Amino acid sequence: TLAMFMCNVVFIPATAIADGLNPKVASHSRNSNAEALVALYRTSSDTMLLSTLLLSMGLLLAFPGLADVMPNSEEIMRIRPALVCLILARIVDAATGVNHYLLSYSRYYRFELFLLLGMAVANIALNLLLIPEFGMAGAALATLISVSTYNLIKTLIVYKLLGMHPFRRRTGGIILLAPVVFGLFYAIQFPGMHAGID
Repeated sequence: TLAMFMCNVVFIPATAIADGLNPKVASHSRNSNAEALVALYRTSSDTMLLSTLLLSMGLLLAFPGLADVMPNSEEIMRIRPALVCLILARIVDAATGVNHYLLSYSRYYRFELFLLLGMAVANIALNLLLIPEFGMAGAALATLISVSTYNLIKTLIVYKLLGMHPFRRRTGGIILLAPVVFGLFYAIQFPGMHAGID
């Protein structure tokens, strides 16, 4: 769908960052270099979160104007709740950094399979529960809940088993910066930007 395509676009830099750090994570995991892994973990979280937040804010601000120039703009505007849910899922995914690679290259790699299966089951159950009530927005909300839970549990497992987490003061600063930047861009009067927001 269009909402899924858009949320994938804002995650492109985060995907590139994670893929670029993958060989380093593999090398440091093989050499049991915990200090270097923690540094990579936290750097990945900061950079992936920042890029995803900035692109997400830009997309959400520009979305009404983009919808206005598309055919069936009213129908396009209806996907906005679903888009917000999917973008939030991507933001949570970005904030948890390269936890996937850390777990996959450790001796606890089997947990990754169990988590993926759990996420799939949870997503199916949530879709059955939410789609009849909320339609496309329900499907997006199911994705937000299942993906966020999957990433947070995986981050907790990495912390409990490997003794590392991706968060630091800078993470909080990035999160606090987001509404400030959003407000500044919102205050700039670009034609069409505020359509459907006010």
